[in-house]
Amino acid sequence: MDLAPAQAAFERATACAGRATARAAMVMSGTSVVTVFDNRWDSHGDNDGADVRNKMRTTIAGPLRTFLTRVQDNQPNRNVVVCLFGDFSRDLPNSGHQPNMSATVIGKYVKPGTTGRTDAKVGLAAGTPSVAGMWAYLAAVTKAPGAPFGANPHGLLA
Repeated sequence: MDLAPAQAAFERATACAGRATARAAMVMSGTSVVTVFDNRWDSHGDNDGADVRNKMRTTIAGPLRTFLTRVQDNQPNRNVVVCLFGDFSRDLPNSGHQPNMSATVIGKYVKPGTTGRTDAKVGLAAGTPSVAGMWAYLAAVTKAPGAPFGANPHGLLA
């Protein structure tokens, strides 16, 4: 595996767009797992969601689109799965933390849809799959052998 492109890209990666470029180089070099962490996302006091929507549009959407285009155009036979997750569910007013984790999953075997909606108080319905259910779903869409995290409780497989 030639890691030179990934190493060079990481040396230039200082912003979200640069980190997306670096991760695309890693995937194109053959890696199977890439992580991203951004501690600037926390958004207390966003009473109408405008700040978070603006961050998604200006900080994440463009680099994510570029990343997906690069890895899908250059390696169409690979099953690249992207999972954006965090405490995106917020209570109102003041946009405080909720005990929910939200996830958006993009990939070759991901069927569009939702596995749960929040109520007016940003709560999840009884029986909504837990964090273990998310990992089981990710194992299923990545086509991991067996069921390393248990049975997949989600029906959103293409």
